[in-house]
Amino acid sequence: MKGKLLPVVVGVEIPLDEFGRYNLNTLHKASGENENKAPNQWLRTKYAKELIAELEAKLLKNNQTAYLQSGQKAVDINNGGSSPGTYAHELIAVSYAGWIRPDFQLDVNQAFIDFKSGNSGIGINALPSLDHMVGRFDELRHQLARDEKNEAELLSV
Repeated sequence: MKGKLLPVVVGVEIPLDEFGRYNLNTLHKASGENENKAPNQWLRTKYAKELIAELEAKLLKNNQTAYLQSGQKAVDINNGGSSPGTYAHELIAVSYAGWIRPDFQLDVNQAFIDFKSGNSGIGINALPSLDHMVGRFDELRHQLARDEKNEAELLSV
């Protein structure tokens, strides 16, 4: 999707695949969360599996076969090629964002609405709020303190 406007979540462009699915790995990076909130962790949950199955069933029931043509799925894990990553239908991507953090889901919802309405791009609404940045800074500072404490404990053994 080079050369095209992409949705922007807290200042990060979110790539789409050729079927319009959103890159969950880039959403994860935009969230600033650690690996326990990575897409592969969420996809293992019962909720994610049920949600994906339900969406695919509804798409078939509503005759939206264009989306599911040629075995296309609501989630595609691409381990190679020029665009590796986990790509998901918009509804799945929003649910994944909510699993990461409720405030992040709101950011993603707004970014996707802006993108669909043509208001995407780096702009005032696409940048993280000061409150968001301060909150993330505090979270990262506490995580660093915990990591340093754990490292010191390991070294003292």
